[in-house]
Amino acid sequence: MLCISLTEKTRKYIESTWVKVKFIHKSLLEVNTKFLYNSETPIAAILIGALERNDPSKLREILSFCMDKGIFMQKEINPEHPLLSHFKYPFRNLEIDELYDDSTPELPLQFDWEQERILVTGAAGSIGSELVDQLAQLNPAQLIIIDHAESPLYELCLQLEENHRWQRLIPILADVSDEARMQEIFKQYNPTRVYHTAACKQLPVVETNIREAIRVNILGTYILTKCAAAVQCHHFLMVSTDKSVDAISIMGATKRVAEQVLQLANLKSNMTCISTRFGNVLGSNGSVVPRFKKQIAQGGPVTITDSRMMRYFVSIGRACRLILQTSVLAGAEHTEVVIFDMGQPVPIEKLARMMIHLAGLRPGPDVRMVFTGLRPGEKLKEVLYLEKLKLEPTGIDCISRVVEEAVEPDLEISLIKLQDQFSTQSEGQFKSWLQYWVPSLSAKVK
Repeated sequence: MLCISLTEKTRKYIESTWVKVKFIHKSLLEVNTKFLYNSETPIAAILIGALERNDPSKLREILSFCMDKGIFMQKEINPEHPLLSHFKYPFRNLEIDELYDDSTPELPLQFDWEQERILVTGAAGSIGSELVDQLAQLNPAQLIIIDHAESPLYELCLQLEENHRWQRLIPILADVSDEARMQEIFKQYNPTRVYHTAACKQLPVVETNIREAIRVNILGTYILTKCAAAVQCHHFLMVSTDKSVDAISIMGATKRVAEQVLQLANLKSNMTCISTRFGNVLGSNGSVVPRFKKQIAQGGPVTITDSRMMRYFVSIGRACRLILQTSVLAGAEHTEVVIFDMGQPVPIEKLARMMIHLAGLRPGPDVRMVFTGLRPGEKLKEVLYLEKLKLEPTGIDCISRVVEEAVEPDLEISLIKLQDQFSTQSEGQFKSWLQYWVPSLSAKVK
């Protein structure tokens, strides 16, 4: 089988360097692949062409095979790369998110984004900044981006100006839990759509900072839904997490209450309010992937909490495409929580081994792995919904609607009281309040 999409530099390098070409796995027959041999032992596989961009599951299958055989993988650098001539070899290591950036349906072309005034909270964060970038490409009438971190917000503005030459951007430095400021912003800009990504989301930190978690994740969400409803906003979407399901962490419990806040807003206003619930986002700030990358670059060890731990993973790009797709679902007015098809959960130990291998190293001999034990609030495995609840189709294969139990009507009264007495509450009182609304928080670590 011939490599049919080679650049001239790649072709010359292969012809001058490789002794033997051999295909030894059926998956590799479907991809333009060459093996570099040392005597009779294959030591590297180069993926040529674009199939892996369209079928990450096939790429994962190939990687698994190569790991078993001790074959290292690389990918041809894009022939259109402007600096291709500067590379010594026209190949690069694969990134872990390329293995999980599965295909997503295109946004409906008939939706008129150019009439929308869109507000994004947490805009300078990992998900927020990618979401803003994708929204800018849709050319909305106005894009209001809110974050409490000045430097990241400034960097995002520079990035948007460079990438899109975009003029309808309104950056705002603000805290979502500052009700007076949020009221001012919503009255001034009158957004038609809100994408709420701002949150305290680093589980170990949030576990010992319950006051801030409640202030941002719960009261911040409550304030935003009230402000949005007051200006007749049409649509409110919040990014949630699989840790909200049967939550045993402070972070998960506060996000579960935030989901219920959106249920309340659905009942009390004309807005369509949706919580999107998914697993770990590859490459996001504070996630396992950047930490593993750093540890591998330093020669290890790679630290893993438990060999049995499993997580759902999604790339940032795919997560944001699914968020936008969800926000224009037909019949979305009847939706409160949606989940995405995340595939099968990935063992964290396997993820670490894959990343070490993709770096051209061997787990064990080159980079050690150390198991440190579960941290407070962690589970061995997360789920996207409780089995007792019903799933409904949305018309899009990779997006399902969760039929949640009705929200307690007393929640809003409790939220108002909590907001009024916030400054006088103790850590213990905050935890008791949270355990009342999320009983699973009292359970032992699972």
